[in-house]
Amino acid sequence: MVQEKTFEDIRIQLGFEELKGLDLNETLPKEFGDLPYLRVLDLSRNYINGSIPTSFGHLRLTNLSLFRNRISRSIPDEISDISTLEELVLSANNFIGTIPESFHNLKNLKDFRIDGNNLSGKIPDWIGNWTQLESLYLQGTSMEGPIPAIISQLKNLSELA
Repeated sequence: MVQEKTFEDIRIQLGFEELKGLDLNETLPKEFGDLPYLRVLDLSRNYINGSIPTSFGHLRLTNLSLFRNRISRSIPDEISDISTLEELVLSANNFIGTIPESFHNLKNLKDFRIDGNNLSGKIPDWIGNWTQLESLYLQGTSMEGPIPAIISQLKNLSELA
């Protein structure tokens, strides 16, 4: 029998160990929001389910990667409170709804990936506020409509998928 790992098991081993690809199969602890010095949180390639806790909005992360998990529901508006975010990777999950309107505040973003989710709606014009953006991944969503012309003003954009 394979023993599933939990965040409680990992807490003891943290040190410099990465949290990606550990087959974690549970929800994201809201207590992560109580880590004021955390700058990078990479929980890619696990089996995390549920939703992103609103307490994540208290973090001062530069990088948040939840790539290839089973996270669902809407992307919480509170993520836009992390004004220090440079990389936000939410690809290959089960998010629904639209990109939160409050995300227009994420002006330090360099890498934004939401591909492979069930997101809908139009690509917002305010994406032009992300003047530092280098990578934008939207493929495999149900987003529709024309690509806003303002994207042509993103001079640092080198990857668009």
